[in-house]
Amino acid sequence: MNLIKNYIQKYSLKKTYRTNQRDVLISNFYSIKTIGLLSNPKNEAEIFEVDKVLKLFKEHNKEVTPLIYFDKQIENDIFTKNIDWSGFGKENCNWFGKPKKDINISRFINKELDILIDLSFSKNYSLQSVFVQSKAQLKIMPTSNLSKQFADLMIETPNPNDKTAFTNELIHYLKIINKDL
Repeated sequence: MNLIKNYIQKYSLKKTYRTNQRDVLISNFYSIKTIGLLSNPKNEAEIFEVDKVLKLFKEHNKEVTPLIYFDKQIENDIFTKNIDWSGFGKENCNWFGKPKKDINISRFINKELDILIDLSFSKNYSLQSVFVQSKAQLKIMPTSNLSKQFADLMIETPNPNDKTAFTNELIHYLKIINKDL
């Protein structure tokens, strides 16, 4: 059953990617105004790390819109501490993990974002589906087999699970891109 489910997930992602045409626009960090952030924190430490990344972007006067995939046990931790986070869980997805039509998910997918960053750092089909459907001008994720297929920019860090290091590398490269000489 898992084999069939995985096949359907991969097929669905590729089909969505092919049909979701958009113009890729690579912008310098200083000209970026809106950022979308995908994550699936699994514990208190990861929630703290995502919050730290959000604050880092807000310090640079960026409008950050997070969309969080949550497990049932951490749902209360996330949304009682972080009121401005929107999220969804397994109950908001169909049997093979694709998000159902939901107002928060639809808003996020259709929002005009300068960049979309996938901070999930793990295989999560629901977030991958949102990532592929998004109308963001530039899509960024850590280097992986999936990112080679769907991301516009891939970043590799020494510790592949360190969200803060990834974000610092991302900011560094975005400051260099399209820099006026």
